[in-house]
Amino acid sequence: MCNRRVGVIYLCGKWFGCRKCHDLAYDSQQESRRAGYGGLFKYWGLSMKLEDRTEKMRVKYWKGRPTKRYLRLLAQYGRLDALDPDMDGIERRIQSLQEERKALT
Repeated sequence: MCNRRVGVIYLCGKWFGCRKCHDLAYDSQQESRRAGYGGLFKYWGLSMKLEDRTEKMRVKYWKGRPTKRYLRLLAQYGRLDALDPDMDGIERRIQSLQEERKALT
């Protein structure tokens, strides 16, 4: 055991210990960001989150200037584009899945 002071301890087998002692990690720490479908799901999740934030945003400009919230949203859209610029086919697939989701609700 490492004798570290931690907020949460875990029981693995017979021993209690921290995440480092038991070599525990979250699933998101194990997957590659660009490998296989991992990049697709990350892209899709971020795109859905940004779409929801865009719909909920009431004020984009105040006194002729963009709000800080709107500027942060634009920066996140920039990160989405930087994730993979060749996502045209995936974007079409995402749009079709969104239309199916809206049809179900």
